[in-house]
Amino acid sequence: VDLFFVLSGFLITALMLKEFDHNGRISFRGFYRRRAFRLLPALVFFLAAHFLWALSTDLPSATLAPGTDLRNEAATIIGALFFSLNLIHHFGDYQATLGAAHLWSLAVEEQFYLFWPLALLLVGVGRARALTIAVCVLAFASRYLLVESGHLTAAYVSMPCRMDAL
Repeated sequence: VDLFFVLSGFLITALMLKEFDHNGRISFRGFYRRRAFRLLPALVFFLAAHFLWALSTDLPSATLAPGTDLRNEAATIIGALFFSLNLIHHFGDYQATLGAAHLWSLAVEEQFYLFWPLALLLVGVGRARALTIAVCVLAFASRYLLVESGHLTAAYVSMPCRMDAL
């Protein structure tokens, strides 16, 4: 997951900075449109297939997490569609299904890509290096505080704790 985050953050930031160098600005509409066209079709297809599969199985079964029911399936699908599955993992009162539990990392990535372009816009592209250092320090501090307070899952799946990799 960390390698995925590093590669994703590097590639997306490089594309944004290249666009800035070429056009003198970053097209946020274009950025988010490209991401939506790249991610949403596969995500919607996966979630529809996953839900149909869950309906066809005898709940609960060995293929689903213990205690999983159709409410949990619906919560997983909604969390995945709104890129908040990492929050539901930690704060929700359910077990994510095994077939879709991995989508927490996509939620972290998309939350970061709501934050990162806006942060670059606010501080200026010329200060991207300083912003990157500040974000890494914030990620380390967030992770440290959550681990020290016993919130290990949140330290692993929350976006502020993963910003250094991205």
